[in-house]
Amino acid sequence: MTAGGERRIRDLYSHGLLLTALVLVAFVRPLFGDAAPGVSLLDSAFLVVLVAGATISRESDFPLAPVHAAAVVTIGAQIVLELTRWEPAIFLFIGGYIALLGAVAVRIGGTLFSTRRSVTTDVLFGAISVYLILGIVWALAFVALEMVAPGSFHFAAGTPARADVFWRFLGFSFATLTTLGYGNVAPATRQGDAIATAEAVVGQMYVAIVIARIVALQIAAGGDQGAARPEGDEPPA
Repeated sequence: MTAGGERRIRDLYSHGLLLTALVLVAFVRPLFGDAAPGVSLLDSAFLVVLVAGATISRESDFPLAPVHAAAVVTIGAQIVLELTRWEPAIFLFIGGYIALLGAVAVRIGGTLFSTRRSVTTDVLFGAISVYLILGIVWALAFVALEMVAPGSFHFAAGTPARADVFWRFLGFSFATLTTLGYGNVAPATRQGDAIATAEAVVGQMYVAIVIARIVALQIAAGGDQGAARPEGDEPPA
């Protein structure tokens, strides 16, 4: 295989696997109950793919150590929860998960804003992955707030079962991120309002910044191609 072909494959699949895992967790995983066969294995596999996706992002200056440390904490807390159901481990799991997702998002974002990059499939996959990570992070933050201060959110259909709380907040998170708002879940306290508003603002800012960055990369790529053309060599009409 030629070097160009290998590069195209790498660009296509570097963040493609991570994006696939995020789509499965955000939109397919909620269709299955926590007691479904293989669900725990699927959740563990997602953590592995998450860390692998961050590792693949070679052009980021953000170190890998925080990613690996957060992954160890998250996986350790998950094991403790599975074996003992120790309540404090839930907060350790949520905190580790948020730290892990945040570190991965920062590392992948570094590839998007690298001056060495052009607009490739890998860049687009990475940008979408970070957007989905934002939705999952805020869902975890909503869960943590509701656990610390019960009643921070109002559920139109009544308080969901404990196993369904995260998935209800995940839907609410993406509805807030996209400023959709169905009204089935709503903040009921100042703290809930503050977190939900922050997500809506960050979601809109992220989309605007990413679009601007992609346009800038395209313009820069076009300028480089024009500069590389020999003087007097006019493009065909």
